Amino acid sequence: MKKIIYYVMPLVLLLSLNNCGYKPIYTSQNTNIKIVKYYIKGNDELSKKLYSKLNEILVLDETRVIKEVTAEIYAVKDKSIMTKDSSGNASSYKITINADLIIIDITSNEALFDGSINTSEMYKVLSQGYQTEKLEEKVISNLIERSAQEFLLKISQSE
Repeated sequence: MKKIIYYVMPLVLLLSLNNCGYKPIYTSQNTNIKIVKYYIKGNDELSKKLYSKLNEILVLDETRVIKEVTAEIYAVKDKSIMTKDSSGNASSYKITINADLIIIDITSNEALFDGSINTSEMYKVLSQGYQTEKLEEKVISNLIERSAQEFLLKISQSE
């Protein structure tokens, strides 16, 4: 009897979730733009990473592109100490990424989107310095990904 339940329950669960109406939020189904030119301001490395993520998620299907645009991307990073240990050394940091995006239609020279996003995350200092650096790089990567997704959401809502 238990073997039957082990085989039947996953099948029932799979069938019930199959057509539940799930739609991914962070897809570019509602956008129809392609970034042709871009201008970088602020921290070059962060702005280029943000442009790369935006360009990756904005155009998934080259045949659907309707508007070609110019993007102005401004991104800066702020790193601050959140907590210190008893000897005065930093035990955790907070990284904040401030990003601004302006999207201008090439044909009409009209601003299609103008917005800014601030994302932040805390992380603890690890025992090895290189581990802390790797963790900081991962946090920055996560913040850029989150910023790009929030921009995509705002862009798709503004169209």
